[in-house]
Amino acid sequence: MINPRGLIVLLFAVAILLTVCVRARADEKPPLDCATVRAYVAQHGIVVAYARALAAGYSPAEIRKVRKRCQV
Repeated sequence: MINPRGLIVLLFAVAILLTVCVRARADEKPPLDCATVRAYVAQHGIVVAYARALAAGYSPAEIRKVRKRCQV
């Protein structure tokens, strides 16, 4: 039988590990090429593309650079 205190400690450790893994993945931004950006904007619209880029961890300055480079 697992004691309740051990179960709480285990759940807390799992929560911490999941948080660390999600933050580590957020730092890994995929490279953007203009064809992908244009196709995504054409399919979903600029607002959704902008929101997804923000959610992926890109800064507004990075998004502006890509939009200017890709003329989107």
